[in-house]
Amino acid sequence: ATPRTPGHYPVFSLSRVQSALAATGGSDLVWSILHSMPSALTQKDLASLLSLLNDDSRPIDAVASLFHRTFAKSEHFRLATALCILIEERALSLPQRFFGLYILFDLFKSEATATNPFLPVFLDEMNKGLEPCMKSFLLHLLCYPPKDLAKSSPRELISGYDETQGTPPTPDFDQLRKDYLDRLGSPSGFLRSGVCPVLLHG
Repeated sequence: ATPRTPGHYPVFSLSRVQSALAATGGSDLVWSILHSMPSALTQKDLASLLSLLNDDSRPIDAVASLFHRTFAKSEHFRLATALCILIEERALSLPQRFFGLYILFDLFKSEATATNPFLPVFLDEMNKGLEPCMKSFLLHLLCYPPKDLAKSSPRELISGYDETQGTPPTPDFDQLRKDYLDRLGSPSGFLRSGVCPVLLHG
C-alpha cells in the first residue's frame, strides 16, 4: 500500500464508519454496542460527532471546544464512550484519533490523571504499535501536558513530528493502573460522582 502523506488521511463519514465496522472481525458486536448503550446512540448523534473530527487542519483544542458547545453536558459521557469504541476498533483515521483522544482527555483535564474514567483507553493505546507522533502526543497528555500542545492541528503534529527529539519519559503505567483501580473500588470514586468508569482490559 502507498503510504499516506499528512493531510491525505481518509475522512470517515457515517457510511464509511459503518463500512469499516462491517469489514472487521467482531464488527457486528461493535455496532450493536453503539446502538444498545443507555440512551442509545443514534445515527444522527454519530454523524454529528464524526462531523467534528473531519478537518485535520483545525486546532485540536478548537474541536474540543466545539464538542462542548455542540452537545449537552449530559450527553458527553455517552458520546465519549462511542469515541472509545471507534478509536479501539480503528474506525477513525489517525488525525481523527488525535481529536478523539484529546476530547477524552479534555473532559477531565482539571482532575488527576488516575481520576479520568477513560484512562484505560489511553493505557491500552500505549500498548499498541502506535505511530511515533501519536505515542508522543499521548505521553504528553498523560504526564507532561504542554500548554500549547492542543493549539496545533493533527496535520501539524503529524507532519511536524521530529523523531530526533525522541519521546517524553515513559511514566509508571502500572502505578497509574493501580491508582485507577483503587479509585474504582473506593466509595468516593467514580460511581459516587455519577460517572461510569471504563474497565481495564486483561
